[in-house]
Amino acid sequence: MTAAGADVEALATRTTQLVLGVAVLTGVLGFVLARVGSRSMERELQRLVAVAGSIERGDLTARARMDNGDQIGVAARSLDAGLEALQTSLAGVTRQVGALSDDARALDAGNVELRREAGVVDGDVRSLAASAADVAHTVQAVAAGAEQMGASIREIATSTDDAVRVARDAQDAAHEAAETVARLGESSTQIGNVVKLITSIAEQTNLLALNATIEAARAGEAGKGFAVVAGEVKELAGETAQATDDIARRVEAIQADTTAAVEAITRITDVIGRISDHQSTIAAAVEEQSATTAEMTRGVTRAAEGVGEIATTSSAVAGRMSATTDRLDEAGGHVTAIASGFGQVGELVGTFRV
Repeated sequence: MTAAGADVEALATRTTQLVLGVAVLTGVLGFVLARVGSRSMERELQRLVAVAGSIERGDLTARARMDNGDQIGVAARSLDAGLEALQTSLAGVTRQVGALSDDARALDAGNVELRREAGVVDGDVRSLAASAADVAHTVQAVAAGAEQMGASIREIATSTDDAVRVARDAQDAAHEAAETVARLGESSTQIGNVVKLITSIAEQTNLLALNATIEAARAGEAGKGFAVVAGEVKELAGETAQATDDIARRVEAIQADTTAAVEAITRITDVIGRISDHQSTIAAAVEEQSATTAEMTRGVTRAAEGVGEIATTSSAVAGRMSATTDRLDEAGGHVTAIASGFGQVGELVGTFRV
């Protein structure tokens, strides 16, 4: 119980006692007045009766103001002292009731404002929960997209690695082809040397056949058979020379083609080498991008989890805010009842004149 409530209860008790005392005193005074014939005593008793009537009408300002030393004077002074104390107490209670009524009205107004703010906060929290849920859904979609992008990048990395291996194999094959063609060029050179040797032998054979023909002509009839053989040898030497010339031209063409092939293969090897370098660079970049995408996916996943927790917490807070708003409404009802009660107490106290 509050101090104001205790004061009101004490005042009510004291007022009840005083009213009962005044009622008893009025009855006694009436009885005494009916029995006693003294005018002096009659006037004193009438004054007491007048004070009692004022009290009955709620006027606590009336006083008997007797200073005689008989029993009536003692009773009158006790009555005046009780009225004085009651008036003081009632005035204090009136002030306290007024102050409490003002406080109750202020509390009621504050509770109304608090309920309004709580409603606004509840709406904001619910909006936050809805927004957080939307963001969580969006972030989850981003996480799924990042995961798909990571899978695509991993496939690209695998394809790039395969392309790098193929380029290296092609480069190795080109090197082998260049070496083979180079050996072919060396073989062509060796063939050319052999052809030159055969050409030299054919020329020497032709020269020997010519000398044999001259010697056969000098021998006359005895050298005819040798001349025929020398002619055939000369003819064969000429055919051999023609054949070796044709072979030499072909070998030269092969050597030229071989040189061109070696140069082309060298250029191809260089191109393949550059392609391999570019693919290696791409593979390194793809690997780095794959790591970055994986880290981004983990970050987005953590963000999705955090936003999900925010949405869950916001929903829980919204529920608690709704419960708080309900309790504020209930408290507002109690505050209104308290304010009404203090108003009624003020009206009751206002019936007394202090």
